[in-house]
This record gives sequence, C-alpha cells and structure tokens, in this order.
Amino acid sequence: MEDLIDKYKKDELSSEELLQLRKLINEMPDDEVEKRLYLDWLADDVDISKIDEEQMLRIKQTIEVGKVVPRTTRTWFIRWGQIAAAILLPVFMLLSVYLYIQKESISSTEMMVSTAKGEKATVTLPDGTTVMLNAESQLSYSLKDFNTETRAVAFQGEGYFKVHKNADNPFLVNVRGLQIKVLGTTFNLLVRETAKSAELVLEEGKVQFCCTKNDQSVILHPGQKAVLDYQTNAISVADHVDVAGASAWRFGEMVFRNTELWDVIEEIKNIYDMNIVIEKPESLHETFTGVLPTNNLNSVLEILEITCNMKASIRGQKIYLEIE
Repeated sequence: MEDLIDKYKKDELSSEELLQLRKLINEMPDDEVEKRLYLDWLADDVDISKIDEEQMLRIKQTIEVGKVVPRTTRTWFIRWGQIAAAILLPVFMLLSVYLYIQKESISSTEMMVSTAKGEKATVTLPDGTTVMLNAESQLSYSLKDFNTETRAVAFQGEGYFKVHKNADNPFLVNVRGLQIKVLGTTFNLLVRETAKSAELVLEEGKVQFCCTKNDQSVILHPGQKAVLDYQTNAISVADHVDVAGASAWRFGEMVFRNTELWDVIEEIKNIYDMNIVIEKPESLHETFTGVLPTNNLNSVLEILEITCNMKASIRGQKIYLEIE
C-alpha cells in the first residue's frame, strides 16, 4: 500500500493500481488507514538541496526572531501545531485519495432507474428529457457518455418519453431488437422481455423505428403506431391510432382493444403484483376490449367476470380465474 500511496502522490498510478488502492482503503478500518498515511507522512524526507545559502539565512533569521516569544507560549503553540498537523494531514490525504477515486468511479458509472410490479417512476435525464416508467420497467444510461455525441439510453418495459429537442444531438433508445432514433418528440414505448412484439405509439414529432436484426426501419409521424413482431422481425405500421389510450396507464387506466386475454392477464399481473392461476388457459386466446383501472383490483375482476364470462376469486397472494 505504501508504494501505491507514493505513486499516487507523484501522479503515477495506472487505472489498475488506482482500483487496487481503492479496494485496499475500503477493506481497512479508518483508524488503520489514518495510521498508515501518518507514518508515510513522517517518513517523507524534505529536500533542501535546491535552497541557496541566502534563503537558508533568511529562514534562520526568522527563526531567531521567533525566539522572543515567551517559552510557555512558544511551547504551547508548537505542541498544538504538531497535534493539528498529525491529525489533519492524514485526514486531508485520505480525503484527497477518496475524492479522486470517487471521481474516477462516478465518471464511468451507469445510472439505472427501475420499477417493480405495481410501481411507477418518473426520471429526468441530464438533457431535460423526462421518462415515466410503468411497472416492471428499466432505463439506464452512462453518466460519462450521455449527452456527448449522442444521447443514448437502454430500456425495457413500458415508458412514456418526452424527449428534449436537440437537432445536433440525436436521442437513441436501445431496446430488445430495436433502436429508436429521435430529435425531439413524445411517444409511448412498450417492449417487455417476454412479449411477442414491441410497439411504439407516436404522439408528437418524428421517430425512426429500426429492427436491429435485419436493419428494416420506418419513419413514424404523429398518430401512428409501429409494431415489431419478434417471430418474423417484420415491422407493421398503423395509422390513426388511439394515442391517448396507449399511455392511459399514466392516469390509472389500462385500455385494451381486441387484445388477447393472455396479454390482458399479463398486464394485470404486472400492475397489481399478483400471481394469477388460470383454470383453462386454452381459452385465453379470446380477445378483450375495455378499460380496466390500475388502482382497484376488485373492479378489474368484476369487469372480467361480466365481459369474459369467468369467475374470479382471491386466495392469499393468488388470483384464480375460472373461465366458464
């Protein structure tokens, strides 16, 4: 550790040695770190070879003048000065090492925001872009590289993006098998890990929706929806879609139009963080159209019972659905 500290003071540490020094400091008790740094400070030799005789004479004269101070006062001052130096210097050295290591660490850290089942969160990115995350979603970006040549984020789940406009610095969303390029726009993006497709509904502006598997891409305009089929890697575009309905989850609603019951059940599981047991799963290929609340599970089950001809019951942390 002494060699690493010596290299640190000379600004000769490699990145690997800096990580090693950080690890050693983190593993040692504070009092042990202070003791080691203090001993290192005491062992330092003061090089006076470059001080000429005239300078040395002035130093000696200053010391002689200082002798007029009463002995008791001088002794008290020197003693407390030694104590202060002994305490503060190791602390300052330790603080300098810590701040330097933290700075290097932060510069390469990835920022990540995620939500669990039943949770929502809103994050504001360094460029002013805001993203509202629905349940079981995750957004991450590099603190070091974001807002340099590009504004790139990684994403999965469902989110409502309001991208700050900057024509000279495009905003990139990298998701499962997709890259979305925008300059300044508002859209809802749904890309879940287990879903059969990904979809983007554009509210304002213009985006490029690109499949990374075959480089197929489309340009979307407001009111359009792009869907990527993960089985075929084909992109389809629909016009005049219900833009408000796509992001209704922001206001406590789930809007479905001719949606397979299987997908409806999966969304309910994500929103309410409940396990759902289906008595006859083969019936889940029927479709459902309607609006379900995200804050009232009993109402959800009542609507499903009426519209889908099923019986629902809650036992513990599980919902049992029996399709008649």
